[in-house]
Amino acid sequence: MDDDSAQNILLNNAAIKINLPDRKFLASFFKVVFGPTVDSNIKKYIHSNIDIFGSKCDIYERTKDPSGNAEFSPMSECMEADYGLEQKTYSSQSSSPVKMAWIIDMCENTIQNDDLAVSHALGNVGLTQSSQLSDENIQKAFEIFYPGKKLPMNAISAFRDLGNVDANKKWKSILTGLCVSPEWMIL
Repeated sequence: MDDDSAQNILLNNAAIKINLPDRKFLASFFKVVFGPTVDSNIKKYIHSNIDIFGSKCDIYERTKDPSGNAEFSPMSECMEADYGLEQKTYSSQSSSPVKMAWIIDMCENTIQNDDLAVSHALGNVGLTQSSQLSDENIQKAFEIFYPGKKLPMNAISAFRDLGNVDANKKWKSILTGLCVSPEWMIL
């Protein structure tokens, strides 16, 4: 095998592994961003996929039932799963298409179907669903997912030019685009 063939094999089979946060970080982040109405989506999309998002079940999430037996709290992500306390001990995992698909589903379902969550997210930066789509306001929305970073002007222009739809749908489109973008999750 010559050097060029070996190099081509390496290049074609190389994969970049990017560490993304575990389920506990994601759940906390989504709750801060979208507020308390997002709990059922967190459970459905993040906590129910413990094998994909990582982080073991915490012994302190257990409570005692009326008979005195230890069990996981009904609010625990481990309640409905058959996971031992020592399983899934990694704290974060590499990116994967499956992980990103669940995050995209979480973002889209929350933003498109929960106006209270959208209002909470925008309210975190002093905006409302009827706020004007100005450069300054688009930058504020960007900082929900990228605190302290500046959005390039060409991206601001692209967000501003979303077409002739009402402001509420534009804000939902902007939040969806920012939420499904994986860069904010890179550790």
